[in-house]
Amino acid sequence: MKTLAILLLGILNLWAMPTGTYGDCKGVGPETTRVKILERDIIVNGRHATVYDLTPTILEKTEGDCFNVIVENHTSVPTSLHWHGLIDPVLEDGVAYVTQPPIQPGKSYPYNFEIVQAGTFWTHSHFGLQEQLLMAAPLILLPKEKLEHRDVILIFEGFTFKTIEQVWLDLRKDYMEMVQDKGQSWKPNLVMTKNPHAPADLNDVDFDAFLTNRTTLEDPMVFQVNPGETIRLRLINGSVGSGFHITLGELKGQIIAVDGSDIVPIDLNHFPIATAQRVDVLVTIPKEECVFPILAQCQGTSMRTGALLATPNATIPELSSTAKTTIGAITNSTEKSLHARFCCEIHLSHCNAATK
Repeated sequence: MKTLAILLLGILNLWAMPTGTYGDCKGVGPETTRVKILERDIIVNGRHATVYDLTPTILEKTEGDCFNVIVENHTSVPTSLHWHGLIDPVLEDGVAYVTQPPIQPGKSYPYNFEIVQAGTFWTHSHFGLQEQLLMAAPLILLPKEKLEHRDVILIFEGFTFKTIEQVWLDLRKDYMEMVQDKGQSWKPNLVMTKNPHAPADLNDVDFDAFLTNRTTLEDPMVFQVNPGETIRLRLINGSVGSGFHITLGELKGQIIAVDGSDIVPIDLNHFPIATAQRVDVLVTIPKEECVFPILAQCQGTSMRTGALLATPNATIPELSSTAKTTIGAITNSTEKSLHARFCCEIHLSHCNAATK
């Protein structure tokens, strides 16, 4: 069995050839960023809960530099961090038991490679179901040139008071009951015809709350903005399996990047964001004193989360985490209207057609 495991690991390493480059970044450099994985208490809906915490809470690096990160595990369990969306050498990708061993409690693991991208990304656990306990954080790769607009970074996550073990058991409950009833040889019919009158099954887990930067709408993060200022919203869906409808309210939004890649700008103030997706949006604050909620409502529910953009003298309103109505499923209709900016710059006729 041990021989087979070694053989399989070797095949995986041969198959998963590096997609990134080390450049001059092999090994740990002198300017190392230490990312600490900790455990801490937060309050959700008036109750205490212990979750994972990454410090720094937002990891920023610059295109063309070396990544040069050491992850320190200060928790009581093994873990690993995956750099979601990054073009990196396969051995730096942070997937436990595939590209590296898990990081044991009290131990650390180095990552270093050449950064060849700029955009909005994120990092999350790739061990067990630890994302459920919020082991995730924004990862921003800044371009070499200075950005024109100030960033406001929002990461949306689902939260439950259930343990990881209980969530796993709940996900397997129906299957296990059928096996107990029909025997160990029973297998589900994966091509079973769906009842057209049955309600849509949009969420596998019933979450107790949805969070934005680890806060609910009852106690939201408030970002101070100035009348007339243009802000770059970096929106990250860090949930474990929830799609959100994003609403910018009175603000006019211009989507300029999706999943870390620039697109031909598209004007929208209501759009979907799927699990693990990232959307960069420019919004210009009207020249008045006001508060502008950025809201994310989970598909198939009335539950929502979000944050506030507020001018210096605006009065902060009270908001509820429950919307007045249940919202339907997200779709890919917006995806069909997205066109990569780089591709359009090469194929000008296609670019012109896309922007009409």
